[in-house]
Amino acid sequence: MTNCHYVPRFIQKRFGQNLDAFNVKTQEIRHGTPIEGLFSQEDFYPDWLEKKFNERSEQPFSMLLPKLLKPGKEIVLNRTDLLQLKKFILLEMLRAPSELMTAYKSRQQQKQMTEYSQITEEMTKYRMGRYFTEVDSDEKFTDYWYRTIDCILEMDDVNPVNIYNNPDSTYDAWHWSMILYSGYQAFWDASDTTDEFLITDEGMTSERDAYAVAHSDSWDDSFNTIKRSIKYNIPIVGSNKARELMAQIANMNETGDRTYEIELYKQIQSLTRFTENFMMFHLSPRRMVVLINPYFQFFQTCPKLLVAPNISDYTKMDLRCFRMNKRDPPATMENVEDKNARYIYNPVKLRQDEVEYCNALWMDRAYHWVAASSFMNIRRSVARYKVEAAGYYRNDYTELYNELNIN
Repeated sequence: MTNCHYVPRFIQKRFGQNLDAFNVKTQEIRHGTPIEGLFSQEDFYPDWLEKKFNERSEQPFSMLLPKLLKPGKEIVLNRTDLLQLKKFILLEMLRAPSELMTAYKSRQQQKQMTEYSQITEEMTKYRMGRYFTEVDSDEKFTDYWYRTIDCILEMDDVNPVNIYNNPDSTYDAWHWSMILYSGYQAFWDASDTTDEFLITDEGMTSERDAYAVAHSDSWDDSFNTIKRSIKYNIPIVGSNKARELMAQIANMNETGDRTYEIELYKQIQSLTRFTENFMMFHLSPRRMVVLINPYFQFFQTCPKLLVAPNISDYTKMDLRCFRMNKRDPPATMENVEDKNARYIYNPVKLRQDEVEYCNALWMDRAYHWVAASSFMNIRRSVARYKVEAAGYYRNDYTELYNELNIN
């Protein structure tokens, strides 16, 4: 039997060889748990997939990780580094235990969509129809999940066009690649005076738009939303960000100046997939890589004609956290794939309240296990979660509150 780690050990080692861990389902508390037995499950992946994970992702990314964690004001990546980082992010979106259920739901919905001819015809126009017309009813959802991961592992560049053109790809691989390539990366740091970042059995967590939280359909009803949108020609407006952009278009219609209308519509289209404000991914107790919604990039570079919104209407994070990276030389149509280009990132140091909030998002997303180098290094974050949990958070940390004497 193979002990498969769905949180890579080379990431866990950055937190320590032995971690404090808490199970949100059973309320079990473990101190000094060896990482060999944490965030893992026997035969979770088939042997061939576990081997491919090691060869095609974990070995090369573990060699890149020291560059990503290098102290200082800049992280400088070449194009190969950037492609490897994006591949890691995409796999982290899909490899965790909770994604098994996601794969099951996705498979069931794809089968339903094959019976909805109007949707299938419309989707085909946007080059995604084949995922709903080539459904193999005999394929188990576990095999579908393995195929999703496998097609990503096979590629060096996981952009949506490459994935779509792979005959063995899946809708989920293409869908999440679309999200990945619509956003931009940043790095957020916890300082020596703040809590550390914690680590969970989920590869990713996110901050959802306030409007989406209040008004969205359940995950199970997401395809019904698409059906209604296409059938009745109603745009999907799943966030405050999209509503703001539509208001900008309405203002252009009133003034008669439609100069930037196409760019606004492109942004709205991207928001139908990337509805979250940002997604976070573990690197170490003091650094995360973050995928940021393109909306925040757009309003940092938008024409002065457009009025930038109040950032607090959309996120609890400060605008400085959404700083864009630089590219040297700047990207053009001719040099977009320049192998000699340099991608320069300036990590953002978070305040204590921002670290607490990010950790609370991780705690809320945890499937079973939450861990840290020591519970005392995240105590203020756990206390923050307890205060805000009365509102809408979903996991129970009662025994951890008691352990840390949080009243």
